[in-house]
Parts: sequence; C-alpha cells; structure tokens
Amino acid sequence: MVVDDWQQVIRNSIREIIRLLRTITEFRIMAAALKQPPILTHIDHAALSVFTVENLLREARRQKLIPQGKIPEICILDPDGDIVQNLLETGQAQINPYWACYHTRLYNFVHEGIEFGIVGCAVGVSFAGHLSSSKRLAEMC
Repeated sequence: MVVDDWQQVIRNSIREIIRLLRTITEFRIMAAALKQPPILTHIDHAALSVFTVENLLREARRQKLIPQGKIPEICILDPDGDIVQNLLETGQAQINPYWACYHTRLYNFVHEGIEFGIVGCAVGVSFAGHLSSSKRLAEMC
C-alpha cells in the first residue's frame, strides 16, 4: 500500500510539472506575440534629445508669460539659503523677473560694483546638472 501511495505522489508531481511547463510555454508564446508599447517603438537612441536648454526655457517662458531679459553673468548657488535670506532681509537683493525656472527663484544683488545672481536652497544632483550647463543656460536666458 505504501508503494501505491508513492506512485500516486510521483504521478501527481509529474502532472503538475507538465502543467507548469505548458503554462510557461504559453506565457512565452504570448509574450513574444505582444507588441511593444508605442512609447518604446521607433526609438532612435542616437538622436538628440528634444529636452534641450533652449526648448525648456522657451516653453517655461511661454507657460509662465516671462519675457526674455538679462540674467547676471555670475550666478551663485546658495545650498542652505542663508545668504539669500540675509540679502533679502537687508534689502540688497531683488527677484529677477526673467528667471524661467519652475522650482527656484533667482535674485539679483550687487557687491563691490559687480552684479550677481543667486539661487537659494539649491542642493542635489539636479543643480549639478545646471552647473554643468550654466554658461549655456545664462546665454539662453
């Protein structure tokens, strides 16, 4: 009787393995038949990005109704914002009306006859990217 029980367990296990193999095979067939989502089709990985500084600034200006204007050639990132706070409290800084960024404010101030721009609370990787293209960004602004 014990042998018969083991044989039944083995038969059931084999049936389950066959069922799982069929399911896996059906899944592979279905996966191969699925088309890629539209966002992944016709991608030219060598093409230039449409998210250029020029395009982003143009769209930000259009959406926020900001005219083109002067951005100081020397801009400072103030990570914790204490310099900006001090400049504002002492009346030395004014918001730059031509800054087209959605998440920061640029303030202008003059020190020893030189005009500066300063962005407070500017921390993180996104600002490192801004720094790498800051010359180009300033030219576009």
